[in-house]
Amino acid sequence: MKSFQEWIEGRDSALETIGFSNYAEYLTSDLWDWIRSRLDREARSDRCVACGSTCGLAWHHGSYHIRALVGNFSNLPPLIFRLCSECHTVIHTDGDAWFGPEEVHQRLNGLRRGCRRGLVDGHPGKTREEFLQANPNPFDEQEF
Repeated sequence: MKSFQEWIEGRDSALETIGFSNYAEYLTSDLWDWIRSRLDREARSDRCVACGSTCGLAWHHGSYHIRALVGNFSNLPPLIFRLCSECHTVIHTDGDAWFGPEEVHQRLNGLRRGCRRGLVDGHPGKTREEFLQANPNPFDEQEF
């Protein structure tokens, strides 16, 4: 399992391959503007894939595969998808701890299923983070 640091190093290496010195440079580039506008046009939904919110949406990179970083999505599963800012934060961090790609993937799947089944934010006092802390791997199936 890759650590968060290994994930970041892999991302940075892929970005260097396509001519960017860091992720911030990539996110402010004309390339990312083009990809984001294409994603906005082709999006199937204007909702968070986890909780269904329409507020604070951003595009989340589920992978830093070079083909996804340059906007070539043919024959690939969805590698960039919408998340609200709250779900995005919760799948990546728990306090000071940052999660690697497998854990982020697992947390996203669990959070998505929990939200869909009304187990998260549908019960008084149960936040997304509380749900994931109580159910670190609530469902075994993989969706992303």
